[in-house]
Amino acid sequence: MAYFNSNSMVIKDQAATQTKLGKSLPIAGLSAAILGLINVGHSSPVFAEVVGLEEIVVTAQRRAESVQDVPVAISALSANAITEAGITSTEDLQFVTPGLNVGRQLSSAVPFIRGIGTQTTSAGQDSGVSTYVDDVYFSSSTGSILTLTNIERIEVLKGPQGTLFGRNATGGLMHVITKDPSHEFSGNAEVSYGNYDTVGATAYVTGGLSSNVAADLSVYISDQREGYGVNTVTGNDVNETDEYIIRNKWRITAGDNTEIKLSLDYAETDTSTGIAQRQAPGTLGADGLAIFGGLTAPASAGGAGMSPEDAVPIAASMATRFTGDFHNINASVDPIAEVEQWGVSVHLTHSFGDIDLTSVTAYRETDAAQFFAQDQTALPNFVDVLLDQFTETFTQEVRLASSSDKFEWIVGVYLLDEEAGYDPTLITGAALAPLTALVDNNVQDTFSWALFAQMDYHFTESTTLTTGIRYTEDQRDLTGNTSGLAGGVVAASLDFSDSATFDEVTWRLALSHNFDDATMGYVSFNRGFKSGLFNLNVLNPVSGPGPAIEPETLDAYEIGLKTEFFDSRVRLNMAAFSYDYQNLQITLSSTGGATIINAAEASMYGGEIELLAAVTNSLTLNVGISLLDTEYDSFPMGPQSTPTGFGGNIVIDGDLTGNDVSRSPKSTFSIGAVHTAETELGLFTSSLNYYYNDGFFWESDNRLEQESYSILNAQVTWNSSDDQYYVRVFGNNLTDEEYATFGISSDLGDFISASPPRTYGVKVGVNF
Repeated sequence: MAYFNSNSMVIKDQAATQTKLGKSLPIAGLSAAILGLINVGHSSPVFAEVVGLEEIVVTAQRRAESVQDVPVAISALSANAITEAGITSTEDLQFVTPGLNVGRQLSSAVPFIRGIGTQTTSAGQDSGVSTYVDDVYFSSSTGSILTLTNIERIEVLKGPQGTLFGRNATGGLMHVITKDPSHEFSGNAEVSYGNYDTVGATAYVTGGLSSNVAADLSVYISDQREGYGVNTVTGNDVNETDEYIIRNKWRITAGDNTEIKLSLDYAETDTSTGIAQRQAPGTLGADGLAIFGGLTAPASAGGAGMSPEDAVPIAASMATRFTGDFHNINASVDPIAEVEQWGVSVHLTHSFGDIDLTSVTAYRETDAAQFFAQDQTALPNFVDVLLDQFTETFTQEVRLASSSDKFEWIVGVYLLDEEAGYDPTLITGAALAPLTALVDNNVQDTFSWALFAQMDYHFTESTTLTTGIRYTEDQRDLTGNTSGLAGGVVAASLDFSDSATFDEVTWRLALSHNFDDATMGYVSFNRGFKSGLFNLNVLNPVSGPGPAIEPETLDAYEIGLKTEFFDSRVRLNMAAFSYDYQNLQITLSSTGGATIINAAEASMYGGEIELLAAVTNSLTLNVGISLLDTEYDSFPMGPQSTPTGFGGNIVIDGDLTGNDVSRSPKSTFSIGAVHTAETELGLFTSSLNYYYNDGFFWESDNRLEQESYSILNAQVTWNSSDDQYYVRVFGNNLTDEEYATFGISSDLGDFISASPPRTYGVKVGVNF
């Protein structure tokens, strides 16, 4: 998509991607209507005077270049576009980015791009869609739900980025670029109030401290004092979030050829959103398992001695059935996640004349304490879980780059040193009988290094060949202990340790051609991989976590077209792709933990279209379409869950070959409009954004389904004539659509987490 800068009437682009394959969307005819509107406008005097689209510069290939010149499918959002679309966090990016689907598990982000992602968010288990902030890799999924403050732009790269970004960018990546400090003193302050008694405040200030030093400071506070729902068992609010974020950046010019950026950030989040789960509609709670066991147990053991046939309907009638408000839960305990993270990075650039040096050094820590009832029923102490999760990561990257008329090249080395694990994981409850508790303390040490190079060779002024290669080696070391307790006494204990090394060569090959000044086409072949790893959240005092899980690999073939027409007033970008996906890492959830297994292979193909149109100087329209078809080509021993009929599920191995890949909607559609009006009272900017998702399956067995849903967001902003003051009224999910941000099946049942309901409010700010 693309958006106008409302003040300067220039489009701020979310450039990129893609051509339509497969079936048409029921509402895809809207794009044809918009094209018709453009054609009508083209013949009118008003349209003839429209300002063209602004060139958008991105760093998708680790150098600054126009998004229209990069042979990669990219969606880019400027700070202004983020504001006008009502985007407040990385979770919201899916509403304006074709091919991106973002969910939440517990307190962690679960992003998928074109059906590629990772179901689990356990410590040390990296996402298949990477998150970067200012060139720094955020390895922890818990630290990847980012509230967007002091943002310069966001780039979403689609498809494997295994050459320049390396491991775990299998599906692509989200790159958040924050503002650089300015020597000119300026800033912004804002207060807000919304429904659910939500108050917030943000502030940003920047300025020069000397002739060669500038700094900035950003602060964000949000306090949601009423939850979206209630825990009907305890009577307390759930689905609420409190946040505190502070960011500080220093920009130091050390001579004519050297620049240093020092960045620091700290964030605290207390939330029950995502971790607050409830039974999926029409399913029975796991307390039915306990009731059934009591009914069928012999009288000598305190049971009723019933036959299973007689016990089933009684247990089913007594099992938990969720009947409350969509955002309520009915759990024996109130879920909570307390997340603390901080980081520091140094970004150094130096020019040696024809060669530029870049060094990025970073250290990050993320700690998350999460407590919830895994069974999500009113039955006390059936399966209660405490996860005390930590991740400590050091990364170092050094790059050399140069360019000439014929060649552009970049070479580099990347290092990652990380500790991630649980201290501890604690599971208690009657479902563990004859044990009363399981305790796990473990850590996975990772040392990863990589060498990479990429070169662009310009055969002519119009034709370019891009070749890239990367070698990565990961050393994983696992140590830990799992103990089973019975009545406070250790009944079984197992110390374990293991090591595994994974190495992979990834590459990129692309040929691009400029047919004219406004049209570029490309074909590309890319390989990406997601590293192998150990299961860290399997509490078994007999067998331990088991052997390491093999890496995923993805071979991607893509063809794309990036074009502008009507004197750069319309931009139409398209791409089609075909994926060959091997050794998928699939999550099997069970009582007390989750296990990762390897599926055999899958194939995917699809396409995306993004249309950007400056209809008039006061109206811009944007359309995004994504179409996707996925299939497990071979998955003979996949986890298949079947409801017992009286609560919970039976999980067995089944042949899932031919099923859809999880979390892969066949189609999504978005359309947005931004209109500005100059008046004597000031500038009024109105925006309307609509998003449609065709639905998808949460799990590989294709039983638990998210049905299709639509989201409508809108806002109106008044800016004073001198742009010093503004008032913004906003509304998100205006139709109050009920849809899930997370879904899961296990032996304990089928569960979902509710996404936010209708929210609205007002923001008042001052620029200085």
